[in-house]
Amino acid sequence: MKFGFAPLNNASGVHPWALGRSLEERGFESVWMPEHSHIPTIRQTEYVAGGELPGGYYQMMNPFISLAAMIPATSALTLATGVAQPLAHDLIDLAKTVATLDVLSGHRVILGAGAGWNREELANHRDDIPFGRRYEALEQRLEALRLIWSTPTPRFSGTWDSFTESVIDPKPESGSIPIALGLAGAKGMLISARIADEWCPIDAFLRNDEGRHDVGFAAAKFRRAVEDFGRDPATVPMTMFYSGPVRPARLEACRAADIDRLVFLTISMDTDDHDATMRRLDEIAPYITK
Repeated sequence: MKFGFAPLNNASGVHPWALGRSLEERGFESVWMPEHSHIPTIRQTEYVAGGELPGGYYQMMNPFISLAAMIPATSALTLATGVAQPLAHDLIDLAKTVATLDVLSGHRVILGAGAGWNREELANHRDDIPFGRRYEALEQRLEALRLIWSTPTPRFSGTWDSFTESVIDPKPESGSIPIALGLAGAKGMLISARIADEWCPIDAFLRNDEGRHDVGFAAAKFRRAVEDFGRDPATVPMTMFYSGPVRPARLEACRAADIDRLVFLTISMDTDDHDATMRRLDEIAPYITK
């Protein structure tokens, strides 16, 4: 099982190059940068975890620039978004940004992607996409990204994304970039089982039919869904975002469920603090198997 870390990527926290060095020194395999372009001050969308929206959401830096800053400070660390909001970007610019990051890093990039939970944030970017159809729009956006990355002169015509035949370079060396979908709930799981290169849910959303937290049940259900879509579950890894203190029993449950990667969240979702981040990394490091 591999181990990753997801900072809040606040300007007040550990800067990316220092964080990248610290992660590699402790044996972490990956870093996952979150994304919220902005938080509208007039907001009626409830925070998905309940209660007030933590302060860290208001101060997130651009994940792609932060990941780029990690390139010269690291040699093997996988650079991932955890998760980005593809619908908050211009399609062609996003394709070029992610591909450029992949080329400059020596092909170490994973695009972690979500549909977003903040209705007002999406509306400021794309008022033409009804919030209830954002999953459809995300699927179309991912189809277009894969086409751009794999085709010399792609063209695309869809409901929400269109462009004429064009040269859009650079291309990833492998012909594409892995897309990990962080979609939760029954609908999100099925979409991920059908089209994702990886699934990267938050552990709190992995529950059994009785509503109890159950990583093993959710992992088995996801793999059955992958099979139902005619895909080999062995080719669709599971990454899980891990919240809260490190508990050996929880880690063993993840190993038993064949979770491929654990990505540890910060203890607090308020603003990053250098010393608190280093304590979190040191708490996790003894459990990493290199």
